[in-house]
Amino acid sequence: GTYSNTTGATSLSFCQPCPAHVFCGQSALTQSSGPCDPGYYCPGGSNSSTPLQYRCPVGSYCPASSSAPVPCDPGWFCPYEGLSAPFQECYAGFYCIGGAAQGDPTYSGALHEVNHGNICPPGAYCANGTVTPTSCPPGTYTPEYGNEDLASCIPCDPGSYCLGGDVLVSGPCTLR
Repeated sequence: GTYSNTTGATSLSFCQPCPAHVFCGQSALTQSSGPCDPGYYCPGGSNSSTPLQYRCPVGSYCPASSSAPVPCDPGWFCPYEGLSAPFQECYAGFYCIGGAAQGDPTYSGALHEVNHGNICPPGAYCANGTVTPTSCPPGTYTPEYGNEDLASCIPCDPGSYCLGGDVLVSGPCTLR
């Protein structure tokens, strides 16, 4: 993974590592051989457009000419190695905050676990591609996890009020 565009070079020290995002695939090059292929990333000094040790990992994607993996976009997930673009929107009932490897991410809080999203919490709903759960509007509530749309929000019971984003009815109507 080197090249030299110097005329009259007198030693190997004139050869430069191929820059990041491109590769140098043969000897005696005066410039890079070309961009890194989609699904792979090429740090400096790469000698292949598809370096196996730099195949884009799960939870990320690598467009052509990548010098490093790109974490999967918020609201999307990247479940396979070698992706050149985000795979699919996060599933309804879940939210993905970036770098998600599955469309239904869950977070247990375990040591060393990275939080890339979770099931939609009570008091909110999450449509496909949700980054941040949407609170149920005032006048509604929901005690359930994994709500997928506004229809999951339950109208507040007669004689009670709901402030919005509630897990349970906020309180009873009272005399003033």
